[in-house]
Amino acid sequence: MRQAIKTGGIDGIALTKLDVLDGFDEIKFCTAYRRGGETYDYVPAGMTVQAALEPVYETAEGWRETTRAARSWADLPATAIKYIVRLEELIGAPVALLSTSPRARRHGAGARPLRRLIPLASRGKLRNAPD
Repeated sequence: MRQAIKTGGIDGIALTKLDVLDGFDEIKFCTAYRRGGETYDYVPAGMTVQAALEPVYETAEGWRETTRAARSWADLPATAIKYIVRLEELIGAPVALLSTSPRARRHGAGARPLRRLIPLASRGKLRNAPD
C-alpha cells in the first residue's frame, strides 16, 4: 500500500469495515518483507523474488469494544484510534474517511447498504448520520 500511495500521488485513503476488527486481541501489520538475510520495506519486482518473501509483522493491540455505533472520532475505542494512527504512519497517508457498520435500507425492490462515515480529516461528526 505504501508503494501505491507514493507512486500514485494518493493523499488520503478510505478505511472501510473497521468493525470487522472488533474483538481481536491483536492486529498485525505487515511492515516489511524478508528474503534470506535481506529485508525490504517494499515489494521487490520479480515473481521469483516475491515467491521467496517472508512477511515481517508489527503487532498492535486490538480492542474488545464495538465500533459499530461510532458516530464520531470520540466514539471509537482508544486502541482503535491507535490502530488508525499507526496505519497512517506506516502507509504515509491519512485515513480521510472511515466506515463502520453497514446498514440496509429499502430502496425500491432491493436493499441498499448505508455506511456510517466518519470524516477523519476533521475528526468530527459523521456525515449523513442520523442524530
